[in-house]
Amino acid sequence: FDEKLARAYAMGLLLFLGCSLIALGPAIVVFLIVISPNSNLVILMTLSAFVWICSISAASIIWTILPPIQNFLIFSIFLGVLCQEVGRYAYYQLCAAAERRVAAISSQKLFTPNNVDSILASGLGFGVASALVRIGALLESSLGPGTSYSAQCSAMSIYLSASLHACVLVALHVFLMVLAVDAYRGRQRLRGAAGV
Repeated sequence: FDEKLARAYAMGLLLFLGCSLIALGPAIVVFLIVISPNSNLVILMTLSAFVWICSISAASIIWTILPPIQNFLIFSIFLGVLCQEVGRYAYYQLCAAAERRVAAISSQKLFTPNNVDSILASGLGFGVASALVRIGALLESSLGPGTSYSAQCSAMSIYLSASLHACVLVALHVFLMVLAVDAYRGRQRLRGAAGV
């Protein structure tokens, strides 16, 4: 009996590792190849992840304070998106202010408009934080024996489905960061509004 239980937990561990790599594998590869060699990019990625967590925390506080919107899903979604985009704009303004201050005392550039790597690092920070919040607790439950399936899709486990969604979410945040930074630098309000 103990050998069967050990195999079941080993399968749960493999499911956890596999789904974690599906969700975060592309982000890990981009981090290792592009971002980790440059300490400024690591700082930008960490800062952007922190800003995303702050924006989602603000959305959840507002959602808790205003009980009427708790019953309407569309208002909750709008509030979450709005707080994320306000956080993205605040992050851009913070980086632009830091860049101006650094430029005054040094020739080093932190967040240049033509530097795709810094925009990639920023979007990856938003995306990885979002993916970890989305699948962290769910994948933790996959460590036990067995797996779970939904009634809507009995061919794919819930963990695999959530991991695929998280992987797409990371890519979406990178694309949204590219779109947002392009709009903010060009002061194009219509293009910035399209990101929302």
